[in-house]
Amino acid sequence: MKRLAIVFSSIAMIFLLLAACSKEKEEELEMNSLEIIEGVWKGFINIPNQPLPIIVEFEADKGMISIPVQGLNNYPLTNTKLNESDVFFDMNIQGQKLTFDGKVEKEKITGTFTQQGQTFSFELAKGSKEEEVEEDRLVEVKVEGGTMSGQLEIPEGDGPFPLMVIIAGSGPTDRNGNSIALPGKNNSLKMLAEDLAAEGVATIRYD
Repeated sequence: MKRLAIVFSSIAMIFLLLAACSKEKEEELEMNSLEIIEGVWKGFINIPNQPLPIIVEFEADKGMISIPVQGLNNYPLTNTKLNESDVFFDMNIQGQKLTFDGKVEKEKITGTFTQQGQTFSFELAKGSKEEEVEEDRLVEVKVEGGTMSGQLEIPEGDGPFPLMVIIAGSGPTDRNGNSIALPGKNNSLKMLAEDLAAEGVATIRYD
C-alpha cells in the first residue's frame, strides 16, 4: 500500500509539472504574439533637423510600413518579431536592409532605426489609420489618372454658392491641415472651410 501511494504521488507530481509547463508555454506564446501590438502605430524616425513621419501597421502574422513624404504606402515588412516587450522589424527596399529594434511600453514603441550603418532613434504611438470623415460630405471627382476625393463644406440655405478649392499641399498634411510631422491637431484648413461656409462660400478640400 505504501508503494502504491508513492506511485500515485509521483504520477500526480508529473501531471502537475506538465500542467505548469504547458501554462508557462501558453503564457510565453501569448507574450510573443503580434496580436499584442496589432493595429496602426504613427510616429517618426528622428533624423536630425528633419524628423521623418512613418506609419506602421501590425497584423497577426505580418506588418506594413508607410512613409508618406516619400510616397511609400503599405510596404511589406520582411520580418516582424515580438519577444515579450522587445520588438524587431525590418524591410528590404532597393537592395537596402532597414531595421527597427525597439521596446513596447503601453501605447508606445521606442528604439533604434538602422540604415547603411547609420542609426537614429524612432518612436511610435498607437493611433488610428484615418481621420473619421463625414461620408455625406465626401465627394469624388474623376480626374485624369484616377479619382480625387475631397471634403465638401456647404453654407446653410439655398445655393448656388461660389466654390473655393483648398489644397493641403504635398507632404504629410491632411485635408484638415493636420500633419503627423507635428504633435497634436490644429484643424486649420477645416476651420477655414467652416468660416468660409459661414460667409456663404462653399469649399472642397483635399490632400
